[in-house]
Parts: sequence; C-alpha cells; structure tokens
Amino acid sequence: MEIPAANGIATARALAKVHSLVAEGSFLSSKTLAMLYKPQLIDELDVVNGYPECKGHGFQYTKNPQGSWIFGHSGLGGQNVRIDLDNKLAFAYLCNGLKAGDSDNTGTFSRLKSALYDCLDLDMG
Repeated sequence: MEIPAANGIATARALAKVHSLVAEGSFLSSKTLAMLYKPQLIDELDVVNGYPECKGHGFQYTKNPQGSWIFGHSGLGGQNVRIDLDNKLAFAYLCNGLKAGDSDNTGTFSRLKSALYDCLDLDMG
C-alpha cells in the first residue's frame, strides 16, 4: 500500500538531496550535528534483523572506508541512504526490485559506496 508519509516514497536524487542538507550543515544546528556524529549503541544485537548494529538517534551507523562514522537508514530490499558529515556528502540507493542482502551488505549499494569513496580519494589525492 502506498502511503507517502510513512513509506518514504522518493527518487534516489531527492532522497540524497534532502539528506545533503544535513551533511552540509544547513538544516540542523551544530549542537544537533555534534550529537549525531557517533552512534549511541555499538554492535548491539538488533532482534528484528538478527545481527549486531550500530545505531542511535533513529539512524543506523556504519563506517566509511576512511574510518569515520556515517549514518542513515536502510530500507526493504537494499534501499539505503547515508550521510557523511566529515566529507559533507549524502548518497542514496533505491531499486525497483528486492535485492539480496540488507543494509550496507546489499551488493549493489556496497559497490556504489566503494565507487563514491574511490572518487573522493582520487579528488583528494
């Protein structure tokens, strides 16, 4: 059932754009951003998903290849959005069908994330 307010219906571009407002520091106060910088729980078992997760403030946290925390939330079938405060960026992946894997372990999202950070490394190098 389509319920836009509850299902988060968007395009990947729009989802990344709204999250980029957080990454750029133009949507939330610096005090709130400081609070979001790291998770409240690290490697705690998520009884719904059945595996340990890092989370807090309504977000799931992982680390980027540079070792910094990034946060966002995954969705059913591989959908995912992440905010990287250190690099001031946000990125999203949405798919038309259900993918195998969950969260950052979805193959397509994992490859997207790797390619993005490879590009950042080239730009900084």
